[in-house]
Amino acid sequence: MKARISRYNPMRAGRRLHRSPGAILTIIACASFLAACARTISPPTRTERADELLRSGTAQFHSGDYKAAQQSFADALDTSASVDYRKGVADALNNIATVQLRQGNYEEALINSFSALDIYRSLDSAEGTATALLNAGSVCSAQRDTEKAEKYYEMALETAQQGKLKTLEAKALNNPGLLMKETGDVEKARELYERSLAINRREDNAAAMADNLSNLGTLSLGTGDPDAAIEWYKEALDIDKDLEFPEAIALDLFNIGSAYRAKSDYAASMEYYGRALAIFDFTANLPRIGETLYSMGIASEKAGDTQRARESYGSALEVAESAGL
Repeated sequence: MKARISRYNPMRAGRRLHRSPGAILTIIACASFLAACARTISPPTRTERADELLRSGTAQFHSGDYKAAQQSFADALDTSASVDYRKGVADALNNIATVQLRQGNYEEALINSFSALDIYRSLDSAEGTATALLNAGSVCSAQRDTEKAEKYYEMALETAQQGKLKTLEAKALNNPGLLMKETGDVEKARELYERSLAINRREDNAAAMADNLSNLGTLSLGTGDPDAAIEWYKEALDIDKDLEFPEAIALDLFNIGSAYRAKSDYAASMEYYGRALAIFDFTANLPRIGETLYSMGIASEKAGDTQRARESYGSALEVAESAGL
């Protein structure tokens, strides 16, 4: 037979539990505190929700998920507009323009940049104004409209300097460097990149430093110095790894692969291209996947591996067709 364990119950025993007045007051105080906490915890406002969506979109953009970023920014735009949160509207438009620029939708990107610019100016926001001008300059640069691109970059630089916005000043130096490189003024491009890099080092702006270093690497590669390019690219890669930006890491790896290809070190080139491809595949960046496969085809062909070259070219063509490129 199992022994029964009886539980002592004071009520069944005909006894009452007594609490001291101090204990009762303590219980009442705790209950009041919890009730107050319950009253103060409320859902985020629409303004807070818009800011949250903007942060999410920015993180998605850096991870290479442009479709998700575009949706987050669109949702932020709708949320901001519903409560007349004008800064949120401008930020969303500007960010949407950034995604559209990356996707090659230049006309829409320019429209949204200018729409954001108008709002930032009405809010007297130097930071927003400079950022929108930089976006507009980048779009014009992509459209090969050098004159307009220079104009917007100069306006952005002036706005940033007047507002003592060092990070944006650095960007307003870096972006014209890209323009100078495209127009063939290599020395001017190098000067602008190095001035931008110096500011970003002082400001400890890691992401911007990586961009500067990558640009200096591309400049070195274009002027026939692949060894210097590899050094610049690898320094950028170390920073992007610390920042955990997959898309930037993949681009660094791709660039290193291209530099090794220029050195005729095809084994190293294929290694870095392969590592880049794995990340681009993970982020579903079809244009970059196609570009990497095509570059792998070139490296394989140069190395005498015609079979692998044909396979890479064929895969690149399939990706390009599926992406509508």
